[in-house]
Amino acid sequence: MSIVSHNTLKVNGLTPILTNKLKFYYGDRLNLSFSINNKLISEINSEEVIDGLLPIDSPNIEAKMLIENHEVVGTIIEDNNVVFMLEPEYQTIGITKFQIVIIEHLEDGSKEILHTPPFPIEIAEPIGYYDNEQARVGYAIVGKSRVAQNVAVTAAIDYEYTMTVWKTGDLITADRLNNIERALDSLLYKAITISSFNISKSVAEFGETLANITLSWSFSKLPTYQRLDGVELDLSLRSFVVEGPITSNKTFKMETSDGKTSVSRTTGITFYNGRYHGVSAESVYDSEFVMKLTKTLTNSRQNTFNVSCGDGQYVYFAIPTRFGTPTFSVGGFSGGFVKVSTLDFTNKFGYTEPYDIWKSENSNLGKIAVVVG
Repeated sequence: MSIVSHNTLKVNGLTPILTNKLKFYYGDRLNLSFSINNKLISEINSEEVIDGLLPIDSPNIEAKMLIENHEVVGTIIEDNNVVFMLEPEYQTIGITKFQIVIIEHLEDGSKEILHTPPFPIEIAEPIGYYDNEQARVGYAIVGKSRVAQNVAVTAAIDYEYTMTVWKTGDLITADRLNNIERALDSLLYKAITISSFNISKSVAEFGETLANITLSWSFSKLPTYQRLDGVELDLSLRSFVVEGPITSNKTFKMETSDGKTSVSRTTGITFYNGRYHGVSAESVYDSEFVMKLTKTLTNSRQNTFNVSCGDGQYVYFAIPTRFGTPTFSVGGFSGGFVKVSTLDFTNKFGYTEPYDIWKSENSNLGKIAVVVG
């Protein structure tokens, strides 16, 4: 040790009495050495205490330094003195309380602990700083100063920010900078979203068999995980082929998270039979007749369609019987259609179910819009 301040810390109950007033300038780096005198203690480590001087120079005794608004700092014990390196990172302009803790480790693994009363160390601001290596408020130099060793920060970020009041000469440390970064991250944070979740075929016809379908998706930001129907996928994937055969309705669920927010989205394929409309002059009602009309895959009878009905032609509307009885309106007038057949209709994939065929009461209606309710 080169620069050392030797001190005796006398303990008078809960009052500390120092042989020297500890006053330094910010940026001083030196060893503070303390011998501890406490006449209330009779024995330490099975060794008698003489004239109050604590015998602490033993391998099973250690000392810690508690620093106000800082972490617990280690010390060394040398020549029966507790030696503490007063670093700039433990310094704050003004008066800070320090407290020594003596710890004796017993053979059974337990500990006996003794605190000294807290004592003050006053730090004053120098007229300048000769060393700009460590970054300080008001003195840091870009490209030269570096972030100092961490000092514990009491302001914790948990969606709330406790402002640090900076003073000239305060060390700029990684913890303090990260405190600001966490606050900015909280303020600027945008939760992840599933921007898209698409399926190569969302509607199919009853009786149809799909060999496979392709799912594709995108996110608003990089996720921490992605799961398809509960199965975790490689983070690089943005599409997946689901192998068939697929013959019935199926829903797929994508789940993801950015570490803070978890979201999910679904897509799927639905099977329908056709709803048919059109014009015809034919009068033989079978599956072939129905399939010549215009088809829409749906699960509803409601519809509005436009046709051009010429000489000898009638307007036709065919739906699964399970859809129920429709109503018709043309030009604001209700009615004008009658049910002419109920048959077992077989679609192009071989699926069969009962259908009702409805026919306009009049032919040669020209260009009209039919509203089905």
